Amino acid sequence: MIPNDPDFQQDQLIVDLPIYMNLHPMQTRSKSGIVKRNVYSASVVINSPQLEPKTFKAAAKILEWQSAMQEEITALHSQQTWFLVPLPPHKNLVGCSDPKLVSDVIVDLTKKFDMKDLGILHYFLGLQIQYTSDGLFVSQSKYTKELIDKVDLQDCKPCATPCLPYHRLLKNDGRHYHSPDQYRNIVGALQYLTFTRPGIAFSVNQACQFMHNPMESHVIVVKQIIRYLQGTSKYGLRFQSGPIYLQSYSDVDWAGDPNDKRSASGFIVFLGSNPISWTSNKQHTVSRSSTEAEYRAFAITAAELAWIR
Repeated sequence: MIPNDPDFQQDQLIVDLPIYMNLHPMQTRSKSGIVKRNVYSASVVINSPQLEPKTFKAAAKILEWQSAMQEEITALHSQQTWFLVPLPPHKNLVGCSDPKLVSDVIVDLTKKFDMKDLGILHYFLGLQIQYTSDGLFVSQSKYTKELIDKVDLQDCKPCATPCLPYHRLLKNDGRHYHSPDQYRNIVGALQYLTFTRPGIAFSVNQACQFMHNPMESHVIVVKQIIRYLQGTSKYGLRFQSGPIYLQSYSDVDWAGDPNDKRSASGFIVFLGSNPISWTSNKQHTVSRSSTEAEYRAFAITAAELAWIR
């Protein structure tokens, strides 16, 4: 209980609390005699020209960061979390795996588990991986062809875009589709294609809004997506080495759904030049202005960036 005294300091409460005996076998900082009280000071934020260094070299030049790193290392040594040992001779920290040791580990694993070494990855769960001189190319061309054959549209005429500009779907537009299960099956397959085809994410998301009650007009939209895939079946994602930094782009279709007036947000996140995360979804609430819709889209994108960091 905190005394009702204006001169009472919160630090006094920490000092005056009784210390109970901890009999758990885990070695903690308190058992090692490491006690550091949290100090909160606004002056650190105000006076610091850079809140967080981006590299180790930058942090090593700042006295406060040097002290913090040293305290952390000391704590790890005191708790015997790890031990630093000299680097073995003729060894490099990068690329030091011995092929024979790797082979021995694989052999040991096969003795314990029912498995086999398939070598370099080329095809996995519909994803095709091609190795290039500067990185990887990931596509779903085989999966796309199988999907087109499944719906018997292998002779369809390709189109240039997955959807018509400014075309919006209505929930009660024309007649009901005679096979809702078939519609759900095809749209679900298209959803899996968005793993390597960010360009169809918005169109597929629109088609997904009517899974429970598809209309014939919705089926026409799905056929438009498939016709686009017919001409772009070999498209995919290229991953290559380069500078490592995060950047993202976001956009919003304000009140684009005529059925509930909700907006659709979309973003894509790049690590360097490589796309690593993207989505296109309707916002949970109705935005009263385009500014509000844009703000919600920025918030969704910022949350994704914070999670990735």
